[in-house]
Amino acid sequence: MDVIDGDNATERRSLVTELCRLTLRQAAGASSATDAYRMRDDIDDLANRIRGRRRERPGDEVAGYKLLRIVGSGNFATVWEGVANQRSPERAAVKIFDQAKLGLSLMLWRFQRGIRAMQHMSTMGDALPASVVRLHEVAPDGLSFSMDFLPGGDLQDLHLRGWSLRKKLDGFIDICNAVAFAHGIGVIHRDIKPANIVLTSQHRPVLTDFDIADIKFAATKSMQSSSLGTPQFAAPEQLASTSLTADVTADIYSLGKLLYFMVTEVAPPLGSTEPTQTPPYLYAIESAGLRSAIAQAIQNDPARRFASVSEFVTVVQACAKGTRGKERPARKAPPQPVKGLSDEDIDDMIADVLPAPTPPRAAPERAEMDTATAGSWPAKSLAAGIIFGAAGFVFFAGLVIASVVGFEVPKSSRFLAAVVLALTLSFSAGLITGTVSARGVIPIAGTDQHPIRFAATGGVATFVVVMVIAYVMYL
Repeated sequence: MDVIDGDNATERRSLVTELCRLTLRQAAGASSATDAYRMRDDIDDLANRIRGRRRERPGDEVAGYKLLRIVGSGNFATVWEGVANQRSPERAAVKIFDQAKLGLSLMLWRFQRGIRAMQHMSTMGDALPASVVRLHEVAPDGLSFSMDFLPGGDLQDLHLRGWSLRKKLDGFIDICNAVAFAHGIGVIHRDIKPANIVLTSQHRPVLTDFDIADIKFAATKSMQSSSLGTPQFAAPEQLASTSLTADVTADIYSLGKLLYFMVTEVAPPLGSTEPTQTPPYLYAIESAGLRSAIAQAIQNDPARRFASVSEFVTVVQACAKGTRGKERPARKAPPQPVKGLSDEDIDDMIADVLPAPTPPRAAPERAEMDTATAGSWPAKSLAAGIIFGAAGFVFFAGLVIASVVGFEVPKSSRFLAAVVLALTLSFSAGLITGTVSARGVIPIAGTDQHPIRFAATGGVATFVVVMVIAYVMYL
């Protein structure tokens, strides 16, 4: 990598600061069309002046570490694994801003804001919880920084880890402690989601990615943006509000959605909670205490949520005491994969026009009977009925052929043959009618509840009909 001397680094740093200022002005809106064009030209000019060095390669030294390999990438940055030097095994993650994104929206401003939030938390020294990522070094130009290297992946693949409910709750409490610490020093995260919870080699969760954090001590408050937060985890007012600041209850809302995800291993649906109702999807969680805690955390009205993360943690800790390390995970809800969100989805969330959820009613007894009886009539029964029916018709065809060719059959033999034919066809009819009635194929009220009775009726009726026909024709 090209070496940047002190003067050059200082100049680039001042250009980065000026570019952040201009993008903020652009986001706030220009006073006229002429001013907007001039501002855009200034932004492009600054971005071109900052660019100039080639892309990073393995072996380059950035933010105090030699780059080894790329381990991840996001909207506007790439994360490398780095090593301190050849004699030190210390590893770090090096996050480098994508210079192709210079001047685009508020990306650079957010990157810088994330650095400032981490710098502020790093001043706490040993008081910083282990569940908060630690900043190591910032490059002189402010376009890259190094932090703790976390090789354990993130919570997006939680369903593959086999965690017990107790382990999930302990991990969630660690995350809450990190968020509570950040709140205590004036930092609101605003983007709490599984992808931003990264695990250590011992699988302990660590809160990362403060790029859209609201910093209460900052001179310039947070700017609203159409992509502020992740809709499935962000509070409704966070996406809709025109306020330039955030509140701790926005993070509490996100923590509530995160807890639902961790317990059920299913992505939470859009929507929040009305004051007196529990969303139906929360009934996938067996613990009434956890359901109640999540329902309060994701209230539509921020004033009805927990007042602080500490209050939320107290309730979750009480639930965790009632679990065991060997306890199986809670019952999963039907799969609801994370999918792309349209503008209509986000508008629905912001406007809070989702239908008022109601608790699911208990399943009627008839549904349970349907499941049980249908299970007793497998597809093999239908196949057996068809086979027996085919055998009966072959036997019947043999009798007809024997009569046609004039073969003399004793009356007693004909009677026995008629009985065998009737029994075969009635057994076949019973299997077939019982199977189709158990599955509701026959549009007659009540047949799906009593397939055995219906099968017996069909069998007896078939036996009588076959015997009458046999008597008229052969006896």
